[in-house]
Amino acid sequence: MTKANKRVAAALGMAVLFVAAVEGMLRLTGYDEPPDWVNNDGTPRPGEKYEQRNAYVDDYLSAATYNIVVVGGAWTYGLGLKTEDTYPAVLQDILLNEKSKPVRVANMASPNFTSEDTARVFPVGLARYKADLAVVWTGLTDAVPEDRRESFFARDPFSTRDDPRPSCRLCRFVSNVAWGWNRPTMPADDDESSARPTLLRYDKTQSALLAMGMAARHADVPVIFINYPTPAGQPLGHPHEPMDTRRNVLIASAADNFQNELLDTEPLMGGAKLEDYLIEWMRWPHLNEQGHRVVAYALAKMIEPRLADLPSL
Repeated sequence: MTKANKRVAAALGMAVLFVAAVEGMLRLTGYDEPPDWVNNDGTPRPGEKYEQRNAYVDDYLSAATYNIVVVGGAWTYGLGLKTEDTYPAVLQDILLNEKSKPVRVANMASPNFTSEDTARVFPVGLARYKADLAVVWTGLTDAVPEDRRESFFARDPFSTRDDPRPSCRLCRFVSNVAWGWNRPTMPADDDESSARPTLLRYDKTQSALLAMGMAARHADVPVIFINYPTPAGQPLGHPHEPMDTRRNVLIASAADNFQNELLDTEPLMGGAKLEDYLIEWMRWPHLNEQGHRVVAYALAKMIEPRLADLPSL
C-alpha cells in the first residue's frame, strides 16, 4: 500500500470513528427517541393504548365535591404522555394533597378537538359533572393548515401501530436540521380566500369561544381560559412545526367579555423557554411532562383561594 493510500485509509478510518462516536453520543442521550410505549407520531405501540383521560366518564359527580371540568384539544389531552402526567391529573393531585379538599377534575379533551368540537361537549360536561369551575384551553388545533391535517392528527391517535424505532440517530439529526431550515409556514391570513385554509377560521374560533362563555354564564359556572405560549426561533436538531398563536387575542377577549380569569402562559413558558417544555421527539409541538406540571401548578394557584371555604374530606 502506497503512502497516499495509507493516508486515504487513515482519513476514512477517522471519519468512520467520528460518525460512530456522534451516533453513540446521540443514542446515549436518547436523541429523538420516544418512550417504549409510543411511536414518533404520538400513537401507542401494540400492547399499549391511550386510556380514557376522564376518570369520571361513567360517573355523575356529586354536588358535595368541588368539580372542575376541563375541555380542549391535544394540549389538554396530553398527546404523547401517560394520563397521570397530564395537567388535569396533576392538578387534581395538587389540590387533594395540599389542601385535602373534595376536588374532582374531569378531563373531557380529545386530541383532535377544534374549538367547535370543544364547544359542543362543553355544556354537556357542565351539567353532567355539576361543574363548580371550568377550564378551557382550545384554539391551537384550529390554526393547523387544512392540507396538514393528516400529519397533525398522527393518523388515529387511539389506534395502536408498530412503527420501527429510529435506527440511525445521526441521520435523524441531519434530517431534522435540514427540515428546520425549510419547515412549512403557517398561512399569512385566515379568510376564505387564503391559499392554505386552516381547520377552523378565525370567526369560527371566536364563535366557539363566545358560545362556551355564554354556556358557562347560563350555568353560573366561572371559567379559566388558557392562552398559548408564543415560540421563539427553532433550535438546530429539534425543530418543531410552527405554532400559530394568533388566536390568543380571541381567547383573551372571551375571558374579558364574560369577566372570567385568563391563565397567561407567555411568562411561564413563552419565547426561548418553550423548547424546554415541548416533547422533543414529536415534530408537532406538544407539551412534555414538565410543561403540564407548570400549567397544573399555575392553575392550582388560581383555584386554591376558591377552595378556602370548602369542608375537608
